[in-house]
Amino acid sequence: MPATTITRASFTLGSNEEVVVRNRTRAIGLIAFSAVTAGAILIGAIVAIAKGNSSAAFVGTPIEGVVFYVCWVIGWRSTIRLRPEGIVVENCVIRYMVPWRLGRQFVVSQGIKLRLLDGRMIATLAAAAT
Repeated sequence: MPATTITRASFTLGSNEEVVVRNRTRAIGLIAFSAVTAGAILIGAIVAIAKGNSSAAFVGTPIEGVVFYVCWVIGWRSTIRLRPEGIVVENCVIRYMVPWRLGRQFVVSQGIKLRLLDGRMIATLAAAAT
């Protein structure tokens, strides 16, 4: 199946609105996965404390927080934002700001990708994995 290509976008003059494109299904799935994982770690820490290992509470709590934060960053923060001044592609660590004149087209095939004039492709982690 060929990829769908979106080549034009426009904003009303003086508009400060932005359009956010996010894969909500993947984001909610990752957050739910992290909540279940954190719950399992918490139950394990409670069982370990009940058996007399009090250090499990100090190990389990930070691990829960890290798991939840990593899944949130990958799932919810991965977005493509269309702004009047350009296109912002946010990933976990990297944020690309692409002026409109450098973006060539959006390609919708197994996620949403932005093709630049020089041929490079930029995609978010969450949107690329659909």
